[in-house]
Amino acid sequence: MILNIKYHKFIVIFLISILSLEILQMITYLGSFDVDDIIINSLGATIGFFSYKIGNRSKSLSKKNNQHAIFNFDFFFYADCFCRDFG
Repeated sequence: MILNIKYHKFIVIFLISILSLEILQMITYLGSFDVDDIIINSLGATIGFFSYKIGNRSKSLSKKNNQHAIFNFDFFFYADCFCRDFG
């Protein structure tokens, strides 16, 4: 996992960052301060955060399943060879 961070810490850091950018836009007149941007960007960050968590979890589960599948294949392969030798 690249970032092992809890959701609450992530969203606080994100909100501080996006609020800073919105205030900078308001001060420099290079955009407009818009609360809708903060809400929509926060929603997008939340979806991205949980998508990353779910994707990373399924990736690690897939890796575990592959290890079990390889072990099972090896075990049955060697058991079959052993039975043929003594059967």
